[in-house]
Amino acid sequence: MKKLEITEKDVWRYGLKDTHNGERPTAAGIEACRAWLRAFATPSPRAPHKHNSYWYKHRVEDWLRGKWPRNEICRARAALPYAVAPEGAYVGNGEFIVAALREGFCVVACAEGGMNAYVGFTFPVQMALDDRMFADHRRTP
Repeated sequence: MKKLEITEKDVWRYGLKDTHNGERPTAAGIEACRAWLRAFATPSPRAPHKHNSYWYKHRVEDWLRGKWPRNEICRARAALPYAVAPEGAYVGNGEFIVAALREGFCVVACAEGGMNAYVGFTFPVQMALDDRMFADHRRTP
């Protein structure tokens, strides 16, 4: 399988395709994603194919809104470096991808011509063992 590597110039605000008239990732969105990656992710030499950048960008939004992680063991690690964002907090898929590139993570496109990317990182053991972390929290009570 061909490795589909990407660089920042390949990234638009909403992913790896320009779907919104050339809109580029915002500095605020990139910095929020970088803070999330620094707080939770440990670099991995390869990009696993369990979840993609679109899935993770939603975890960043949940974190900004104070809805994630739910695991009490992880609360201290999850402390925001700035005030919790309002319910309207939005992070673009491309902003997560650029943040991962800037933090030095392995980033590869999921498919040629696709919008999403796989990012090479792992979570601390206690977070990986908490299956609630991988649930879609919008569906839970």
